Amino acid sequence: QRVRKMLQADSTPNTDGRKCIILGLGWNVRDEEFREYFARFGTVEESIIIKDSMTGKSRGFGFVTFTAPEAAQALLNEH
Repeated sequence: QRVRKMLQADSTPNTDGRKCIILGLGWNVRDEEFREYFARFGTVEESIIIKDSMTGKSRGFGFVTFTAPEAAQALLNEH
């Protein structure tokens, strides 16, 4: 729920259509809730929140790679 509130609609897929950059994350979003949120669009192959090396807090963005491009498209359609 917290991930959805902080997520911006600026997710864009890469060339193969399975990987999305997620912008606008809050510093308090946990890896588990990040992955769980995006799993509702399809099977998540990999998810990562980019973190500050000094504080360990989110830098405000991350990446999600789905196993199928249709899941990434479903995400883009909603956001």
